[in-house]
Amino acid sequence: MKSFRGEIYVILSTLGFGSMGVLAKGIYETGYSVLSTLTFRFYFASLVLFLYLLFSKQSFKITKKQALLLFAIGGGFYSAFSICYFGGLKFTDASIVAFVFALYPVIVTLLNFLFFHEPLTGKKILCLILSVLALFVLTRSPGANVNLIGVSISLLGGFLYAIYTMLLDHKDLKSLSSVVSTFYIILFTGLVLTCICLVRKEALLPISSYQGRSLMLLGIVSTALAILTYNSGVRILGSTKASLIANFEALVSTLLAMAFLGEKLTWIQWVGAILMIFVVFLVTSLKGKESPL
Repeated sequence: MKSFRGEIYVILSTLGFGSMGVLAKGIYETGYSVLSTLTFRFYFASLVLFLYLLFSKQSFKITKKQALLLFAIGGGFYSAFSICYFGGLKFTDASIVAFVFALYPVIVTLLNFLFFHEPLTGKKILCLILSVLALFVLTRSPGANVNLIGVSISLLGGFLYAIYTMLLDHKDLKSLSSVVSTFYIILFTGLVLTCICLVRKEALLPISSYQGRSLMLLGIVSTALAILTYNSGVRILGSTKASLIANFEALVSTLLAMAFLGEKLTWIQWVGAILMIFVVFLVTSLKGKESPL
């Protein structure tokens, strides 16, 4: 029964994360910018996480070194990744962005080999080859309506998120709970994005009730609650099993995009999508990945 509850938590988190692209696309159609959307996403999410930590009586205390490290991770890599992910949605379908981004565990494997000399086993090499094949089939197959700028931006986002997940394993952060570190990363990301918006003189406040509701859903449901339910699932199931279930996030995102945005994949693209899900399953079965944000 406890295991079943953990599985429900992770499934709920995939629904939250999977709805992110649909909500963002809807906000963009009203003329709201990428940076402003991201800024309010992180402020709403950080507010919910703040209340969660407050009522669960967890300590907010961090050292100066941890604060600087979390600011660098959030204000630097996570801000850049978020801009790439949400920027990719401006150019191509939410389903394509979700599947391209899902390759980040493969990028982590490659970076660990290049910079930390982690050995490439036969399964890892197979994953790298299949991931390239899956990406080609998904984006370059006959009948595919894919914007290569959007794909390139999404790939860059996956690369930045891969570095971000590796930095989360820093020894100075191991004493912090995942929710505390996530709260500060999201808060710092929001502050950096606010500064960027002010410099660019972009409108920050929503101009319609639809924008306001969508931004609240994006920050609360697709970010804060998705993070909390995923973390709860990890505590019950362990990171490996939880991450395997979470791999369906790209599929959830695709189904929601088809239902609410009218997006479609050709049958050849579905072959590439299924192959990509298989690759991510294979990679995460070798080593559990970090909690998504």
